[in-house]
Amino acid sequence: MRTLVPSSVRQSALTIILFSAVVLLAASALAGPQKTVRVTASGQIVSSDPCPGPPAGLCQDVPVTGIATVLGRVRGELSELVDSTGHYTGTGVFTMADGSTISTEFERQVIPNQDGTASFAETHTIVDGTGQYENSPGDLELTGTADATGHLNVVGTGTFIKG
Repeated sequence: MRTLVPSSVRQSALTIILFSAVVLLAASALAGPQKTVRVTASGQIVSSDPCPGPPAGLCQDVPVTGIATVLGRVRGELSELVDSTGHYTGTGVFTMADGSTISTEFERQVIPNQDGTASFAETHTIVDGTGQYENSPGDLELTGTADATGHLNVVGTGTFIKG
């Protein structure tokens, strides 16, 4: 047997569905489309001291500068903890020309090369942002090399949604 739903209930349900669709569309429009970023940067390890563990390891500070598509010129400050196996974790704050920032957390592995350099790969996850990058989730995959003096060169790609 078929039950008839009163028209007021049907109208309320339709209103809720339409309102939900409008809210979702507006949120998507405000957040903007996903952006692809390509990065080239260089930097220098400026300090590398034993960390007051645990965990045991070296605490390093690494300022970097570079350029990223979509973002423009970027300055970064990285703080990382490298353990005895070469595994490391850290945080980064990247500042754009207008003063907006993107904060990341990252981890990965350093691999020593036979020529005295080291290779590394990092996965950065955006955890915070300010200015035009507030509420901009995303990630970045970086690869690079470091020489015996601590100078590093980095390239990478990633995506984010501009908040």
